[in-house]
Amino acid sequence: MSSRKFGRQGVTAVLASAEEDRVAQTFGLDSPAGRRVVEVPLGRIVPNPSQPRRHFDAEDLEGLASSMREKGLVQPIGIKPLDDGRFQLVYGERRLRAAKIIGLDKIVAVTVSGDDDELALLENVQRSDLDPFEEADAIERLRRKFDYSYAVLGRILGKSKSEISRALLLLKLPRAVRDEYHLHKPTKKQLWAIAEIEDVDAQIRTWNAVKSANGGPALPPLPTTATGDAGSDHDSATPAGARAESPDVALSALPKRLARRIQQAREVLSALRVEPRPLWDSDLELLTRMRDDLNAVIDGATRG
Repeated sequence: MSSRKFGRQGVTAVLASAEEDRVAQTFGLDSPAGRRVVEVPLGRIVPNPSQPRRHFDAEDLEGLASSMREKGLVQPIGIKPLDDGRFQLVYGERRLRAAKIIGLDKIVAVTVSGDDDELALLENVQRSDLDPFEEADAIERLRRKFDYSYAVLGRILGKSKSEISRALLLLKLPRAVRDEYHLHKPTKKQLWAIAEIEDVDAQIRTWNAVKSANGGPALPPLPTTATGDAGSDHDSATPAGARAESPDVALSALPKRLARRIQQAREVLSALRVEPRPLWDSDLELLTRMRDDLNAVIDGATRG
């Protein structure tokens, strides 16, 4: 049996391998080819530019930090070695931030290969804690980086092609909507409705209406999108190909065609209240039937 001598570098490598095995066993992890389980100084880890999440709740991070202080790190973060000796974070930014909060010097991490990097991106996109804008950004990065079509994105993310299209539609929204999202927390449906509006000014007006409805600051009356008589058949103030929907239409649960007709009827009735006109018996009968229908629809909606 031949003896084997180790220099300082060899001993360091053996000790590093033993430490890696110890860490892997602690977390119940294997170390397959291309992966290593290591403890890395926090100062050598740089952010991931592909991280979909942009907003981190301070209270949530403090809760995670408290848990880590009491129980330790439950799941390693993922990192990718860089040429300069540092590591790029692939996943686990909340854990990394919490580790910094409690003053850790090192954190346990799993190194990933290039193929794993793509898998990590896909995994990040499907996280349930992403807001609609973070999800849209992540899907768009996947689309650009790997040249995925909407159909392919839908298959690998478990979404329909229309869901992918609708998610990416949010990228058309003005920056103000994104910046104020966490202050007002509109529904995805409200965001999609605003994004479907072609005119940017109308998008902003509708967003202001949503903020007001959600308890935001008082706002001045919204400008009307039509000119002339309330019963006009066309909108001379709206350029062709750039329909400026009213907030009531944009945020309606009804199909746009029906919502527009209801809005038009309301405008006609509002005009009659401002400038009353003589009505025939047939007009009164029709309006009475409309009132009964409205009451029935409202009662049905409130009961349901």
